[in-house]
Amino acid sequence: NEKIADALVLLLLGVTAAESFANGHASFRILYGDNSRPLFGPGIAITFFSWLGLWVGGWFLCTWAIYAVAARKISGWYLTLISGLISLLAASATHYVRHTTNDYLYNALMGAGLVFFALFPYFKKHLWNKMS
Repeated sequence: NEKIADALVLLLLGVTAAESFANGHASFRILYGDNSRPLFGPGIAITFFSWLGLWVGGWFLCTWAIYAVAARKISGWYLTLISGLISLLAASATHYVRHTTNDYLYNALMGAGLVFFALFPYFKKHLWNKMS
């Protein structure tokens, strides 16, 4: 049971980190490749928020959480929860404003999955018991 909990949490952390990196890079490309630069065109300002949120919050914190969860550190649970919340917030806001693709929606769902895994009693019990 503990291996299942570890495998699912680490799998979702890795997939969320990869999706956040890809979406953060896409936001960066959209933001700095827009013709209206240095001004923000309509619907472009959200990409600044998602670029920082998904690269720093999603990618960096998820990658750090992978190490912390695998090393059985208590900070792994906190990093999983925080990176999930940031990914959920940044990606869902970006999808709401720029819904031309579903990539940000998938990233938001992955962030919600991390929050679910961090707070659901089955996973929380297994993560906290191994880390305490």
